[in-house]
Amino acid sequence: MEKKKHKEKTIARGYRLRPKTHKLIMRLQKKLNRAADDVLWKACEELYRQVNLNRARQL
Repeated sequence: MEKKKHKEKTIARGYRLRPKTHKLIMRLQKKLNRAADDVLWKACEELYRQVNLNRARQL
């Protein structure tokens, strides 16, 4: 029996990104072998962590 992959429900936001941003996302997708949504999630997560670290250092 074949296992079905659970697909998360996505919400289209209609964001417009610059062509260079699309190219960067595609390069990261190839390196990480992940979907664009996963790449963007990981990038945002990393940025959020860095911002919090920088704020903690300033206090």
